[in-house]
Amino acid sequence: MTYIDVGVNIDCRAAKEIQDQLALNVAAEISSVAADPSSSTLPLVRQTKWSSNVIVPVRKPTTIFSSDDPTTKRQTQLELTAIPIK
Repeated sequence: MTYIDVGVNIDCRAAKEIQDQLALNVAAEISSVAADPSSSTLPLVRQTKWSSNVIVPVRKPTTIFSSDDPTTKRQTQLELTAIPIK
């Protein structure tokens, strides 16, 4: 039996408000198991990782990471909307 940790993990650290913007460090990982009919024993794990310091405007949706899927014509994006809590 084999266990594989898949899903979405997003970590945000060191957030600091600068005027009407938010500066922070974001690390994100998206992983999944792909169906591979040619392999009967070993699963094919697809994984996308991003990590960067970003500055985003407050209250405006902003795409902070984007990457192409090498096996399809699709794209994976991570969007951040910073909303102040009062």
